[in-house]
Amino acid sequence: MENSASSPTTRAMAREMFQSSNVRIGGGLACLWFGGFCFSVFLARIIGTEGKSTFNLFVNPSTTAEDFMAFMVLALWIQPWVLFSWRMLRPYELPWGKADLLAIVGMLVLGNWAALSVILLRPRKAFWLRDAGAILAGLGVVTVFLLLLIRLVTCTISAFNVKAAWHWEPVASRIALVVLTLIGLVTSLIGPHVRRLELELPGLADEADGYTLCHLSDLHAGPLAGAGELRRLAAQVAGLGCRSIVLNGDVAEGTVELRQTEMTELLAMASSAPDGAYYVRGNHEFYNEGPRGGSVGADDWIQWWSTHGFMSLNNAHIDLPLSGTKWFTLAGIDDIVGSPDLQLALQGRTAGLPTVLMAHRPWPHVESAIQAKVDIQFSGHTHGGQFWPIHPAALQSANGYLSGLYNPKGSSLLLYVGDGAIGTYSSRLRLFSENEITVATFRKGPCEKCDRPGGFRQASLGVLLGQFGLVMMFVAPVAMLGNFIFTHHRHRFRSLCGKSRTVDGKEEGIE
Repeated sequence: MENSASSPTTRAMAREMFQSSNVRIGGGLACLWFGGFCFSVFLARIIGTEGKSTFNLFVNPSTTAEDFMAFMVLALWIQPWVLFSWRMLRPYELPWGKADLLAIVGMLVLGNWAALSVILLRPRKAFWLRDAGAILAGLGVVTVFLLLLIRLVTCTISAFNVKAAWHWEPVASRIALVVLTLIGLVTSLIGPHVRRLELELPGLADEADGYTLCHLSDLHAGPLAGAGELRRLAAQVAGLGCRSIVLNGDVAEGTVELRQTEMTELLAMASSAPDGAYYVRGNHEFYNEGPRGGSVGADDWIQWWSTHGFMSLNNAHIDLPLSGTKWFTLAGIDDIVGSPDLQLALQGRTAGLPTVLMAHRPWPHVESAIQAKVDIQFSGHTHGGQFWPIHPAALQSANGYLSGLYNPKGSSLLLYVGDGAIGTYSSRLRLFSENEITVATFRKGPCEKCDRPGGFRQASLGVLLGQFGLVMMFVAPVAMLGNFIFTHHRHRFRSLCGKSRTVDGKEEGIE
């Protein structure tokens, strides 16, 4: 007689009890994790500096207590995503074992290192170990969103009864992750690309045709770009032969006291430009705390650059070239965090000269530039989306002016939005954007060979992939719901089609 302890019924009951207990344990751990996470966020808000946003509290903590709480919150946040990511990447058919545990522990260690690197980044000098951790943080974000997108695609395909989709999901995940990681690392670690533009500047004098201007924005120098990298950047720009050079905002991360040593590496650019070097501040010049923070710190940067050979174009203008007959007006406007005043910037400009405007943000300044009859506007700020999947959000916040050359409808204005000379914040990672130095050559009109709005940019691909992800967020649930309804109500659909089932399961037509 078969032992009752090993009977199929007993084994099935034992397996059911084990599975139910696993569900209870898993549910309990999930509730414990969620409670701990919410409590950590609540405690961080209490400890954090009054008035600081939740985002800045975690990516830019300014006290030891804020450092600790930001790390605790991020460490808790990454735990479920590590489990999800490994579940997606591991071979589908293999049973779970010690290797999975080691992989998960390793991923958690790397994730915590990445979180700590981002937290300790801004108030410190560039250091390769923190830089690597910051890149890893960006790759972590890309990994999670990539795997979520692949899961949505897999769910959609499987909803059409393609069961092999689940078998190929881990393979597709690994291949896609390796490809995007390689693209991101190559794009992030190579030096700034020189992007040359030929722009028609209406009203430009014949002798001014071919005038060159170097435009740089979003260096975010200090925590990620140190003195050595800035020295190489300055030498690269000086060798381009531009007649004038403009630093268009977000040049340094931190106060003058903290970053002036690194910034001195850029001063060689000023002596290389016959018509001078100029400075316009962006929003990050205001993002400092303490007695020299806010607008005080931003004013300090204007003073520092002015005393070191870079004229401030903060709500101001100058006619170029510096000597001889003037060819065009170069103007600048303060960031919206400060006190932008385009009317003040253009007050007293020479009538009849074309106008080139430097504004750190493309929008909303482009609206006032159109009204003021500005001919060309140069901007940065967006980083070209920096890395996928941020592009759709960056596109929305910039009102559609993300990267490249634009001609706002109903105007003659040309707007160029650069991706940034180094152009990274919180992470060195770039994916579907590029480090760029813009060399603009002005041409008198009409100019047939000049650059026109449109054309492919890396950021365009980032936007497309981001929008595809948003579409799949709606398509996948609809496909799965349709599959569920069809599977569980198949006989009703067959009846509507004029077919029914006999007792032996065969289909027959309905008379």
